[in-house]
Amino acid sequence: MSRDSNIGHKTEYDARTVYIPYKLVREENLKALREKLLDFFPGGVRMTETTEAMAHYKIEGLVVKGSADFNLLRELQELKLVMKE
Repeated sequence: MSRDSNIGHKTEYDARTVYIPYKLVREENLKALREKLLDFFPGGVRMTETTEAMAHYKIEGLVVKGSADFNLLRELQELKLVMKE
């Protein structure tokens, strides 16, 4: 994923990686979840499936450098896109 997502655009981004367990995501919420991730990662986002140690969705995205830290799992739970543990 390129850090220069918009050629000529001077915004700098930081990479963030978040893991969300499969068991917390309902199949019917996957499409809405993928669409909503763009709001949290303005520089771009990629969501893949992983089986490392435990089955998770791996979310890698770019946030504006210096932006406030946030708990993605909690934010998605408040939007009812991810179940609470």
